[in-house]
Amino acid sequence: NYQMQMSLEKVAFLPFGYMIDNYRWKIFDGTISDDKLTREWVDMRARYQGIVPAVKRNETDFDPGAKYHVPASTPYIRYFVSFILQFQLHQKFCEMAGNQAVYNCNIGPSAQNPTDAGEALQKLLAAGGSKNWQDLLQEVTGSSKLEAGPIINYFQKLTEFLEEQRKQYNYPTTFNIGNIEDYLGDETLVPPATTEPPPTTEPVPITDPGTGATDPGRDTTDDTTDDSKPSPDEEDENDTVILVIGIVLGVAVVALLGAYFFFKKCRKAK
Repeated sequence: NYQMQMSLEKVAFLPFGYMIDNYRWKIFDGTISDDKLTREWVDMRARYQGIVPAVKRNETDFDPGAKYHVPASTPYIRYFVSFILQFQLHQKFCEMAGNQAVYNCNIGPSAQNPTDAGEALQKLLAAGGSKNWQDLLQEVTGSSKLEAGPIINYFQKLTEFLEEQRKQYNYPTTFNIGNIEDYLGDETLVPPATTEPPPTTEPVPITDPGTGATDPGRDTTDDTTDDSKPSPDEEDENDTVILVIGIVLGVAVVALLGAYFFFKKCRKAK
């Protein structure tokens, strides 16, 4: 159902969009103190959205910090306003196009109504930042105030359908979050587990075959040598061989090129 999909995108966002800046403003005016940042966040999420944390939270968690706009002090109310405003403009454009059903209208011109709502939209956008947005809204819609009526009208059919479903199945329409204190706690954070270092191996004393004496300070791990690593003399020999091979290949290439151009010149002479 298209309207159900739209409502999950638009309507479900409105409580969250309002709550974010409401939370920020309460911090600025001192309503929310520094020692209750997490508590008030959990409480507002429960009251506005009906959402509660899966585990208990405390003031060391600061969940709102996960939303960029909170620690960055970026206003969020503009998103809330835009969702209301888009339906308000859409309803006005539907009226311009001669369509009253805001949830199913074509705002383009038609034979019955040549008025193009696109012209009004173009006028609205062309002004850019040269005018106050409320003055532009007044010019296009006849009102300078935000109105929630259009978004309610858009989802009217869906609202009627859901009301019938509620009567039929008798499901609740209110939040049942219980006591907010059940989701808060003062548990101390468990420190992360540390990885224990690997056990050290004690050196094995070496017995001298001739005298039978032992050297406890001698570590057998140092007696093994890596036979795969070449000695300095072997490395010098390898470098010499590589140099000789490079010289031979270079001479061969020069000789081939010389022969090629020699025969080419002879063929031209003939």
